[in-house]
Amino acid sequence: YQFTKFCFDNSVLEVFSALFNGAAIFVDPEPFRPKNFVKTTKKFPITHALFFPGLVAIFPEEALQALSKLRYWIVGAEKLSKQLLERALDADINVIQNYGPTETTAYCLTRLMKSGNDPQNLGRPICNTCVRVMNGELIVKGRGLMRGYLNSSESFEEGFRTGDLVKLDSEGNVIFIGRNDAQVKIRGNRVDLNEIEQVISNMKTINQVKIIFEEEKGKLYCYFTANDKLDVNAI
Repeated sequence: YQFTKFCFDNSVLEVFSALFNGAAIFVDPEPFRPKNFVKTTKKFPITHALFFPGLVAIFPEEALQALSKLRYWIVGAEKLSKQLLERALDADINVIQNYGPTETTAYCLTRLMKSGNDPQNLGRPICNTCVRVMNGELIVKGRGLMRGYLNSSESFEEGFRTGDLVKLDSEGNVIFIGRNDAQVKIRGNRVDLNEIEQVISNMKTINQVKIIFEEEKGKLYCYFTANDKLDVNAI
C-alpha cells in the first residue's frame, strides 16, 4: 500500500520493497482517509502498509481491524508509544519497527515487535549495514549509506552520525533514548525547535521565546515575552 508521497524518503521503502519481491503496489488516487483504507483492504489483497504512529493512534476501531488483516503494519518516521503498541498487538496486528534516516536510504534497523517489548526498541541492523554507539550517539555505516550532501565536503567514510541517542540491550538491539539536538518528528517531518525560536525571536517587540513540543499530541506550543502588545495570529 503506497501511503507516503514520492517526495518523502519512506516512499523508497514502499516502492522498492514491492518491486524487489515481485509484488504490485496500490496507489490510492484519493487523499488518505481511514474509511477509504478500510474499503481498499476489502477490495484488494493488501499485505503491507507503512503508517506513522500518530496516524494510527487516531484510527477508529474499524480501521484497526482492517490493519490486522495485513501481514504487517510497518512503523516509521515517529516514536511508537507503549499504549499504541499494546493496542495494536491486542488487535492482532503484526507490527514491524522500522528505523532509518534519509541518509541511510530510509531503512537500516528493524524488529518484529511483541507484547511487553520496549516501544523504543529499534531492533538490529539489516543486511550490509552495521552500527556502533559512540558517546551515546548512533553511528550507521553500510551499503545503503549516501555518499554525501550536494556541494558539501563532509565525508561519511567513518559512518553517518544520526544525532539519535541510543543504548544497546543485552541482545544487541538498539534502544532509542532521544536526540542530541532540538530536532523532533511531527507526522514524519523533521522539525528543529531552535530554528522556529530563531524566526520568532527576529520579530519586532519579541524579547524571549521558547517552543515546547507535546509528544503525545504531536503539537508545538509557543511561549514568549514582548515589549508591546502583539497579535498572536501574526506568529
